[in-house]
Amino acid sequence: FTELRLISGLSRTEFAEKVGIKPGHLSRLVTGNHNPSILYLEKIAQKVGAHVEISFVMDDGETCREKASKLTGTEWVPIIRKS
Repeated sequence: FTELRLISGLSRTEFAEKVGIKPGHLSRLVTGNHNPSILYLEKIAQKVGAHVEISFVMDDGETCREKASKLTGTEWVPIIRKS
């Protein structure tokens, strides 16, 4: 959330207001004291012109997408669904 807020050029209070949550709730999200659903994260991201992308990363640090591309010789493209 911090990176998204900084890129948005907003203060903590402004960011919370823009995405429709209280500053205290934003603080809990930032510190990991609240685990939001993916749908909730997507709703927040949309309000600041972003989207959520999830990657599975192997123990060696390589993403599954990268490994699959090497195995198949095909570039894997993420599917983005707009709600």
